[in-house]
Amino acid sequence: MTVRFGITFLPNAPSELVEWVRTAEATGFEIIGIADSQSLYREVYVCAILCALNSERIRFGPRVINPLTRHPAVAASAAVAGTANDCIRKLERAVEAGARQFWMSVHFDDKVRFMRDWANRVTPAFRS
Repeated sequence: MTVRFGITFLPNAPSELVEWVRTAEATGFEIIGIADSQSLYREVYVCAILCALNSERIRFGPRVINPLTRHPAVAASAAVAGTANDCIRKLERAVEAGARQFWMSVHFDDKVRFMRDWANRVTPAFRS
């Protein structure tokens, strides 16, 4: 088993994120996580492009995609755009059922069905 070290960023200013990405790579981190909160931080996929353009080897991606606020078409189109821009080789993906207050009121079987349906819609784009 290999242990890799990563860091998660909560990006605000693009120039600040670029500096963080370069510093993380220079100091030996292997993974960069980008917070995915449309109301709190910069757009996660724009930040992923900044990571791709300002790094050589470090892997990066959302920490984590929230399927309650990210329609499957948005996540899938981002995957296709990443492939077209040759960024996918370094892109890490994670999905979590966010909005804990909402999920606490939803029956477990409904959560499982929702997450399975969401993943089935998005997965084909990541394979292209």
